[in-house]
Amino acid sequence: MRLGLIAGAAVGGFFGILSLIGAATGWEYAFALSTLLFYLCVAAFAGMSMMGIGYFERWRQRHYGHYPHEAGDEPDRRA
Repeated sequence: MRLGLIAGAAVGGFFGILSLIGAATGWEYAFALSTLLFYLCVAAFAGMSMMGIGYFERWRQRHYGHYPHEAGDEPDRRA
């Protein structure tokens, strides 16, 4: 989940900087609702896709034995 939030925030920040640069250079649609909605959708898609990739990779590594299981998955072996 953190990977998705970080990726979405990074893409959103990048598009925010692009929007500010566009406004500084005189682009009339820099802060239009459609432009901002497009930036928001792209940032959300980037975050969701990175989150999905992270979950898939964790599943794949756990499946092949390269990632340790969660502590709650295994019974307590203390005697």
